[in-house]
Amino acid sequence: KEQTERDAVFVYSFFRNLTEKDTFHQFIRYTAVGILSFLTEYILFLLIYKKFEIWYAASSVIVYFIVFWLNFLLNRHWTFNSTRRPARQLLFYFILFSLNALMGTGMIVFLSDVAGIAPVLSKALIMLVIVPWNFILYKKVIYA
Repeated sequence: KEQTERDAVFVYSFFRNLTEKDTFHQFIRYTAVGILSFLTEYILFLLIYKKFEIWYAASSVIVYFIVFWLNFLLNRHWTFNSTRRPARQLLFYFILFSLNALMGTGMIVFLSDVAGIAPVLSKALIMLVIVPWNFILYKKVIYA
């Protein structure tokens, strides 16, 4: 019960913060960067996985690292307009990025090999889960 209450407070706080003008605009820009990153990542994933016939887990990791710089720089300079210490931000971003890559790869293997979901659908589902939690961590930790 306590966990459910904490979850409800977290969700309420997240959506309440979105109504603040700056946060709302950041979320819109973050969404635009996310769409661009998603399209870039997904198209590259399909290209590497299908065209070059590289194992889907390896394809996923390769694509994560290709999109790394695009996402970091756009979010730093455009979404959050950050002027704070780039070395610290890059370190935190790299840690989060690495966790996303590890979890994303583990999840794509699980969804594809264990649950029997096609790798191209698994990849899209995983990306939809990662987006909201990254916004919160970017705003509150990385680019704060």
